[in-house]
Amino acid sequence: MMYFPLILLGQSAFITQVLAADPKISWRTISTKHFSVHYPASAEEIGRKAANIAEEAHDALAPFFGTADSIHTNIVLVDPGDNANGYASVDRYNLITLLAFHPGPDSDLGDADDYLRMLLYHEYTHILHLNMVDGIPGLLTSIGLSVRPHQNLPNWFIEGLATWVETQKTGGGRNHRSFFEMYLRTAALGDTLPSFAQLGGSPHEQPRRTGWYAFGGSFISFLAENYGEDRLRLFLQKYSRRLVPIGYNAIAKEVFGSTWDDMQMTWHRDLKIRYGRWKTNQEQLGLKNGTPLTTEGEFQRNPSLSPDGRLLVYRSSTGDQISTLRIRDRKTGVEQDVITCRGGCGRPVFSADGMSVYFTRSERFDTVYHFDDLFRYDLATQQTTRLTWGRRVLDPTPSPDGRSIVFATSQYGRSRLVLRDLSTGQETDLVAPVGLQQVIHPRFSPDGRRIVFAMHKNNVWDLYTKELGTGQVTRLTADAAADMTPSFSPDGRIVVYAASGEDGPELFALDIKTKEKHQITRTLTGAVDPTTDGTTVLFSRYSTQGWDLAESALDFSPSPDADTAQKTVALEDFSPRGRYSPNQIHYPESEYNPMFTLYPATWLPEFRFVSPDNATLQLQLTGNDAVQLHTWSIGAHWNVENPFPSIALSYRNQHYIPSVGLSAAWFRRPRIAFDAFTTVVVDEDVALGSVDVSLPFPNNSGSFTTNFRVDISKGFLVETPSLRPDPATGIPYVPTGATNISFSFSWRYDNRESFYYSISPETGRRLGTSLVVRTSLLDSDSLTYTARWQWNEYFAMPYARAHVFALRYDGGISGGDPARKEGFRLGGIPERDLVEDILEERGLGAGLLRGFVPDAFRGDQIHLFNIEYRFPVWYIHDGFTSLPFFIERLHAALFFDVGTATGESLRSAPWHMSLGAELRTAATLLTGHATHFRLGIAHGLGEVGILQCYFVSGTGF
Repeated sequence: MMYFPLILLGQSAFITQVLAADPKISWRTISTKHFSVHYPASAEEIGRKAANIAEEAHDALAPFFGTADSIHTNIVLVDPGDNANGYASVDRYNLITLLAFHPGPDSDLGDADDYLRMLLYHEYTHILHLNMVDGIPGLLTSIGLSVRPHQNLPNWFIEGLATWVETQKTGGGRNHRSFFEMYLRTAALGDTLPSFAQLGGSPHEQPRRTGWYAFGGSFISFLAENYGEDRLRLFLQKYSRRLVPIGYNAIAKEVFGSTWDDMQMTWHRDLKIRYGRWKTNQEQLGLKNGTPLTTEGEFQRNPSLSPDGRLLVYRSSTGDQISTLRIRDRKTGVEQDVITCRGGCGRPVFSADGMSVYFTRSERFDTVYHFDDLFRYDLATQQTTRLTWGRRVLDPTPSPDGRSIVFATSQYGRSRLVLRDLSTGQETDLVAPVGLQQVIHPRFSPDGRRIVFAMHKNNVWDLYTKELGTGQVTRLTADAAADMTPSFSPDGRIVVYAASGEDGPELFALDIKTKEKHQITRTLTGAVDPTTDGTTVLFSRYSTQGWDLAESALDFSPSPDADTAQKTVALEDFSPRGRYSPNQIHYPESEYNPMFTLYPATWLPEFRFVSPDNATLQLQLTGNDAVQLHTWSIGAHWNVENPFPSIALSYRNQHYIPSVGLSAAWFRRPRIAFDAFTTVVVDEDVALGSVDVSLPFPNNSGSFTTNFRVDISKGFLVETPSLRPDPATGIPYVPTGATNISFSFSWRYDNRESFYYSISPETGRRLGTSLVVRTSLLDSDSLTYTARWQWNEYFAMPYARAHVFALRYDGGISGGDPARKEGFRLGGIPERDLVEDILEERGLGAGLLRGFVPDAFRGDQIHLFNIEYRFPVWYIHDGFTSLPFFIERLHAALFFDVGTATGESLRSAPWHMSLGAELRTAATLLTGHATHFRLGIAHGLGEVGILQCYFVSGTGF
């Protein structure tokens, strides 16, 4: 039985592999009782904090999960770009990868008291949860077979459990924070609360995959509150004995007395009652929703006004094209996309003269990093100028005199505010907090004498100002809410800002001198990103459709109700929560040693039985160190017909660019020997050695990869046959066991783009070419060559969402020794074992001339054109109750294939054509195991064409 790890839990190897390629990093390790924390030498401060929090998390969580004290987990701290997340894996050993970048409070991931603590508790919950094995799974796991039943629970349960734990055990997790409250409240009031079937795959309703965490965490909290933590633990214990990865509904019925579907209905009812009462209370106080400016939904965020208030620039993503920066004329309502945000853009802001827009965009840096850099877009010339390289610029704001710009920057959890001279590039630190305190969202006052910013200190986000002349720092706000994204009014008297409190993120206005505060918005969902022209506040407002822009009057007059009346912020009355006091133990550190995690922690056997004469057994051992500097594998293969084992070994060093791989193999194969009277089969043992070099050239316009490989093989006859020679004819023929060598070169380029609503790539192209030259060191006439090339091109149709015109050209040519050269085969859909394709996570690819028998045409050159028109049929995004099956979308394609495989010249070569159609779907089986199905019919034209119907898995091109 196969167990499929979650996609979200399998990203850590890729992330660390990218960082491993930076030879400038000197890796260190902090060792504690239950953890090894691996980090770059320059990240010691956050590494030590992570080590202390990790031991704190173990003490808090191990009793609930019944974890043995001997458990050990590796934690890798990396900082590959300006984004935050974490990943957990129990594949070969327990591994947590933490991205050291600290998110801002204007995101659901950053809406936590202590981001690093929340993240570690969340990921360590995955480690302890997925390690819960008992019964037969426990026995198999104990002998090195990784069988972990909990990996097959739905994503919403796995992530929901971790979200509940992070909240329950730290008191500052996301279940109790305003962004998750906003998601739950909006769905409950908008009647879009998802079913477990809809959460079983990639949910369609907002907030999409974040719903696994928000709704899953809410439901696990519902279970704990209504049935008790002991029942929840009992469910986990019983499922840990489950060998077959289904039946969790039956266990729920046994433990809780109700099925998931029944408990879902009760949970939905409770949420609707709770938020219905809250809505009534808010309506009595008086709603302040503002007036909508956009209605597209998805992601319309971060509005910014020009100095004269005439133009508005903001970030826009509609789910069916590359995200952009969009400018709107507030008087005429005319909008224009001015910047394409390939890689992602940050908040845009106008220059002091209103003639330019400053913004950040994520760019490749030093091959392995994605950092935000500063750009300027000139409205008159429509030209974009890059101002920094690898600087990690966050949330820039130009000074009123236009000479400088202030921005936040961060590295390994240490952040600061920097003032940069725009003419000279000279930089000065304005605010450099102590330790791992965070600063973000700087804004200049209109007179340029001070900046206002948000700082995370003592587990809360508050607003501060700094006088640029005197250097004096003043705290403006002090409350339990996360205060963020401040912006001055044109007269400099008022700061408008967003605050994430108990009722979700809302907007407030604060008088700088009097410290009087007034609530600007009171929505039923949430509001963030305020900016003002002095009379109007523009902001982003959440709904069931996502984020849209809205505006509201900047009313600072007194209000009769207590909640919206001006309030004086009593700084001295507020005491930060400060609930965390982890042990500050100075654990020992040492140079990173990859050998401690290179051992084979698991082994993978595979047995295939087709018939008594066709049965194989494979065994594979693999290993990689925690930081992904080294990977290796050893495999053995036995066949009933040939019990002599085939053995393969491989090793790759990824600490440098280019990466280098070595491999070796030993296998036995049959060869033919004959004389004038007899033909015999002799066994030949073959030794094969290879070296390959891979060199990536990634950038924002696409990824380039070049690979060079050399293979050398030598054959050895096991036994020389006794044959009668005939000098006149050259008979007998006996294989010589020659030494063969081949050289391979390949090049790939890929800049394809797809979006949320896409059914396939919609723009861009994929190019590739390869050349293989083979020869025998003893026979120069045996030289052969094979060249292949490929070109895929995609065009989004402007008249309909997700309609795509896709083209593919696949060509090749071979030559050299006629007895040794490789030819090409071309034809239709071959017979496939659908179940095996699904289990082995493979499918039917491209390169087919549908409507003909498989391998119908052969030759030493091939040319194939596939032309498809693709369009969506139904965005389903649903499953079947609690069964582990989820369908994302149904789409179709009309196709025309034309190709030839021939040994003749192209002028005389016969070309073969076919027409057909396919119905396709993307599905998720057994939780996290993505697959694609294709139901098609093809009609080959001409005498040799057939009517071919097929049902296969695979994505095509």
